[in-house]
Amino acid sequence: MPKPHSQMLSLSFKPPFNFRQLTGFLKFRAIPGVEFAGDDIYSRSIEIDGKAGVFTVTCNRARSAVTVEARFPDPNTLPVIAEAVKNIFDLDAPVKTIDGHLKKDRFMGSMVSQNPGIRVPGSFNGFELCIRAIIGQQISVKGATTIIGRIAANYGKKLNRPNDFSLKYLFPTPEKLAAADFESIGLTRVRIATIQLLSTAVLENRINFNPSSDPAVLKDALVRIKGIGEWTAQYVLMRTVKYPDAFPCSDLGLLKAASPDETPIAEKRLKEMSIPWKPWRAYAAMHLWSSL
Repeated sequence: MPKPHSQMLSLSFKPPFNFRQLTGFLKFRAIPGVEFAGDDIYSRSIEIDGKAGVFTVTCNRARSAVTVEARFPDPNTLPVIAEAVKNIFDLDAPVKTIDGHLKKDRFMGSMVSQNPGIRVPGSFNGFELCIRAIIGQQISVKGATTIIGRIAANYGKKLNRPNDFSLKYLFPTPEKLAAADFESIGLTRVRIATIQLLSTAVLENRINFNPSSDPAVLKDALVRIKGIGEWTAQYVLMRTVKYPDAFPCSDLGLLKAASPDETPIAEKRLKEMSIPWKPWRAYAAMHLWSSL
């Protein structure tokens, strides 16, 4: 087995950058054994061209950059890892433009002023993110994290790479999940069927999570899968192809956050409220979730 090379990389960003908000979001959604997120750090297992490794990201606020340590057997993959980190941490977002636009709205303005520089977290693996979204339908974040951790442990490859964050697995491939029985995982038959349908669609190239994919085409392909509705599709668009106006308006957390007393407002009302937030509603969603 090739010994992993340790390489350091610095990726710049334009302030403001609320790094802790982003790692906090990832912390509660990190897949056990695959990802680790703390207040000021993020690490995960990765597989590129059949080779496995780990990268770890921290923030150097004084230099307006994130520092990436990549432990990977092929040093030539560093540009691929750099692009993945840029996506996950939304480093290229025009945050001043976004914050300036959202501040014009009376309701959203105070949230942005109190919490500038919020980004939309991306994903290293679009398939993995979509599986997580399917599992998270109508259950708690904690419950979804437990179940997807079981999936990683039961069907993912062993990482077998030394690391500081108890990363043990690579997330399972579409091939593996298309054929999995999911016994003792804790999923309903409906969720299992949806995961298998999605896995098959990815294998058949009917769904492509490439960051350059057309959001409208991807959304149409997703909602054709039985068990994937508008909420899941919008959430996936936010975090895979980074569609800045994706907005899962039926989300209970958003409906609560938009309310003066956390009693969920009507979805129709939230849609009306969100019109001035276009074309940055994905960022508005992050502000709303953070306010809870």
